Amino acid sequence: MTPALDLDSLVFGWPGAPPFLAIDQLQIERGERVFLQGASGAGKSTLLGLIGGILQPQTGHIRVLGQDMSALSGRARDRFRADHLGVIFQMFNLLPFLGVVENVKLGCQFSPVRRARISGDGREETLALLEALGLDAADMAKRRVGELSVGQQQRVAAARALLGGPELILADEPTSALDAANRDQFLDVLLEQTGKSGAALIFMSHDEALADRFDRRVGLEAIGKPARVNPQGGAT
Repeated sequence: MTPALDLDSLVFGWPGAPPFLAIDQLQIERGERVFLQGASGAGKSTLLGLIGGILQPQTGHIRVLGQDMSALSGRARDRFRADHLGVIFQMFNLLPFLGVVENVKLGCQFSPVRRARISGDGREETLALLEALGLDAADMAKRRVGELSVGQQQRVAAARALLGGPELILADEPTSALDAANRDQFLDVLLEQTGKSGAALIFMSHDEALADRFDRRVGLEAIGKPARVNPQGGAT
């Protein structure tokens, strides 16, 4: 079976600036839960964008579930991401004018593949996920996202990523707004849900204290190398 993620000779830099992220090789197996550690500014969120097909590398290959992301058009990458990836963004990316339940179900609305894995309209699974994540499901069913605390919004974002059982979950500092008790509960549910569905999990964080909860710890500095620029302006 092809791995969940296979990066090879990856180099990325913003337009007009020297490359700053370079990874020789990274492979993550299906079902593996990996803690990706790196200091602030090390490129964790950029790497998430590359894996998700939001950004494109200057050189190298990104294969997600066997699919070379660079071989897809922009529209096809969007479709692939909606069907196969669940993303917990650092800034949540929730819609404040929608209710909590509608926000959680949003990912499945854009993906017939994920929508086919839920029962009916997905409301029952949505409420069960919210409850498991430590939220009062009955209360959440009546609330809009704009009425929630930061910690509550973070857990709603996690429920949205998990609903419909995507094969790869990308989590960008998902416990940063939680206290220790809620952080541990959040991790319990995240690991339990990915274990049930068989999804691979890439959990990006600077907090090394969490690393023991995962199958493997990968330091961004250990898999990368300083990106250099040759005299013609290309990455080397």
